[in-house]
Amino acid sequence: MLKSLSILLLGPLVSGFMVGVEESQAFQPLSQGISQHDQSVQIAQGVDCIRANRSEYLYGKYKVSWSYGGIFHESVLSMQGDSGTMLTRFYSSELGGPDVIEQDIQMRSCSFGLMLLGSSPRRPNGSKPTNYVPDNLILRVQPSGQLIILNCFQPASEDVECIPTKVTRL
Repeated sequence: MLKSLSILLLGPLVSGFMVGVEESQAFQPLSQGISQHDQSVQIAQGVDCIRANRSEYLYGKYKVSWSYGGIFHESVLSMQGDSGTMLTRFYSSELGGPDVIEQDIQMRSCSFGLMLLGSSPRRPNGSKPTNYVPDNLILRVQPSGQLIILNCFQPASEDVECIPTKVTRL
């Protein structure tokens, strides 16, 4: 018998796992009642989320990758328990070339799984990007044992979007 959810999550995270989930299955309730103001906090407050238990904490570094709008994003997530940072590289149309965004990460335990909430997106030099929306990673283990990892965010004036994400332990 497994003692905690973190045991279930760390096994697949170590070897990496690609999730194939249709958008219709991607947590439709998240889009209800979420304003554009401080999207990460609104997602966490709009659903049943509490501070993560110590047994759910993540430690170490992980490679996180996804594609949005045909643009590949590659991140390094560094977790120390229930908090951490994520550094993301991608092509920016704003800059006309590569960009790097750093954001703070807080872990929450929610009714639909664990959520890693991004906040305060910024460039490593401290400047603020004009159009980068914080990332929110949702991790949950299905009854079948399949690990689902999604990146959910809310672009300006749009509904919450959730896209499949690949995670590999570094």
